[in-house]
Amino acid sequence: MGTMTELQTPTTAEEPLGGGPLVTAARAALLETVRDGDHLGVDAIVSGVRDRVGHISPRSS
Repeated sequence: MGTMTELQTPTTAEEPLGGGPLVTAARAALLETVRDGDHLGVDAIVSGVRDRVGHISPRSS
């Protein structure tokens, strides 16, 4: 059995969501944007997600 030399963390798209919603490109981009930012406002989050995946709708469903 090999020895693990460093902690391996999954990328956002590989992280399970506890049996909940599928990890879509927009959801992964949202998580990455929030993690990379520091107390971002809605406009900054929307802009960050759009930079990563293109068009998104900021309204909730």
